[in-house]
Amino acid sequence: MTHLDTQGVYAKIAQAIEERQPFSLIRLGDGEARLIGYPSYISFPDLNQSLKYWYGTMKPDRDGISRLRAELITACQGADVLGLPSTEQQSRNKFYKLMHHLAMVEGLARGDTCHCGVHRWLYSEGLLYSLLRALSSVTLITCRDVRDIFKNDLLIEEVRWIRVPQEAQMGQPSEQHYPNAHSRILRELDVGPGDVVLVGAGPNGKCYCNAAKRDGAVALDIGSIFDLLAGVPSRSYIRVELAGR
Repeated sequence: MTHLDTQGVYAKIAQAIEERQPFSLIRLGDGEARLIGYPSYISFPDLNQSLKYWYGTMKPDRDGISRLRAELITACQGADVLGLPSTEQQSRNKFYKLMHHLAMVEGLARGDTCHCGVHRWLYSEGLLYSLLRALSSVTLITCRDVRDIFKNDLLIEEVRWIRVPQEAQMGQPSEQHYPNAHSRILRELDVGPGDVVLVGAGPNGKCYCNAAKRDGAVALDIGSIFDLLAGVPSRSYIRVELAGR
């Protein structure tokens, strides 16, 4: 196991794309720590804060939580690169500290690791676009319709969009994400070796990355980068970025 910097992650992804090898990059934060850590480390009230943030009133029931948790654990264990909170983040937030413990001590991390903010640096340093420019097709799994950006800015001929419900913190979702939309998205995935899949779908998105890798694709969890591309101020760093434009 190696802890990679941004250039190291970029090199791993570029190699997987060039060699048409299955690959997944998954990032984990405090919300995933609550879900994976429940019930051994986390109380239901703590988990419920994240459930309300993600799903609002359309939360999965207790059985659904258990099944989603199991899928998420499998996805983490299958990741080639797992993005984890930094030491500084762990010092500020007990859930970040728990996420690191679950990954490193409880065995979630079986591939290489990197900083969980790697998606932001891949984008800001132009590395994400560098990976995508030579592609003829890409699949986007997100609530944001940003197909034109990939078609017009990167000249990607075929851009597939698989729509997911938006997080409840940005407004009431149009459909229940788990299990309803989750099952639909897995059915619609339809990818194979050589395909590249970009994912931004909260904890469910980690499962979509794993499913895409299982089918032979290169799957990248780029999370809120989709909000940045769409101009949606869902995160503090996006608000700063948009204010500077």
